[in-house]
Amino acid sequence: MCRMSDLRRHTVNLPPDEDRRLAELLEVGSPALRILEQLAGEGLGSRSAQLRALVQLGVDILEQESDRAAYDAAVAQGDFDDAGAWVEEARASRRRGADT
Repeated sequence: MCRMSDLRRHTVNLPPDEDRRLAELLEVGSPALRILEQLAGEGLGSRSAQLRALVQLGVDILEQESDRAAYDAAVAQGDFDDAGAWVEEARASRRRGADT
């Protein structure tokens, strides 16, 4: 669990149409919010928690697509013998980069 002192605040400015779409999707009881809570594995009782879950979901998708692109490039170059090991090494490398 994170302490408040470990958290970083980021500001995102949304145009009115995007803000409206987001508000509609995250309305209490909406199907989209239920899906987001399922994906997050927890109830999302505040707008901050909802936005954090959306950002994390986006990060997860970006990491998956980055892995896929790197894997496809390695396949095209014949640079691997074991796909599972390659994926684990790529993820470990990304984690090491995030720690710096």
